[in-house]
Amino acid sequence: MTKGSRMLRTLPTRLWWVTLFFAVLAFFTQMAIAVARSGVVAWELLLAEFTFTIVLLALPVGVAWKGKQENSLWYAGGGLFLLAVMARIFFF
Repeated sequence: MTKGSRMLRTLPTRLWWVTLFFAVLAFFTQMAIAVARSGVVAWELLLAEFTFTIVLLALPVGVAWKGKQENSLWYAGGGLFLLAVMARIFFF
């Protein structure tokens, strides 16, 4: 097995970890924003935003997890791409 083929075989797992890292970062960013707004916004709205954040972050993480499990570069890369597309929601 060559070094290049070994790298390609481990790439879906690496993309999974990168996706998970950015998803956790996005989650904590949203929670920090929610804490900063907690004095101004009703708790029901904060709870709704929290739920919406979890649902939105579960999509790319789930796609990347499927890529890791099936060792599929398409799914793993797709999960990371989906999270990158949604980055504006979470980081800006």
